[in-house]
Amino acid sequence: MAVSHSATTTLTEVAQLHQGIKLIVRGAEQITVEALNAMLKAKRVGDHALGFGASTAELRRFSGRLSQLMDELNASIGKQVTRVATLNRFNRTFRMQQEACRHSPSGRNPMRQLVAKKAQQIDQIMVQVVGGDHDLRQRLKQAEKLCQIGLANARAAKIEAVYGGDMAPELKHVSDTIEVKIEELLRIVKSLCR
Repeated sequence: MAVSHSATTTLTEVAQLHQGIKLIVRGAEQITVEALNAMLKAKRVGDHALGFGASTAELRRFSGRLSQLMDELNASIGKQVTRVATLNRFNRTFRMQQEACRHSPSGRNPMRQLVAKKAQQIDQIMVQVVGGDHDLRQRLKQAEKLCQIGLANARAAKIEAVYGGDMAPELKHVSDTIEVKIEELLRIVKSLCR
């Protein structure tokens, strides 16, 4: 999500980011349920599935950390929406003041001071918008790294599922389901990073 010259485009991008985050949160919740289910199955298998149980416990922690990061991203989005809306409002006021300044007689015109002050305010807000964009990008990069770690844990669970005795096919199926879900989340995060 690049900061564009048009605040409206930025607001649209922020709204799209928010929609993507909602999908990620839903996916993280599904992973939590699947991982919990997998942990229960591993307990039923017993000592043979200790590695699988440890891997799925780690997946459950992954989904919790991902949900927390998405909550932080949502908070950052809220701040960014406020900044962009303020920027839009200030830009409208600035254009009106510029127009009024053009139509007023020359000389010592107090409108010129207002226009100059509004231009400074716009510059300050734009710096905040750019900083907010940077913050969102950093959090998305964190989410991408987290998903890659989650994917490695899902693959480890799949390897550990082999030792599940009679329940190995069922454990493998659960770990496959989790792996597919994390791959989907990783694709969403990568698409939001663009």
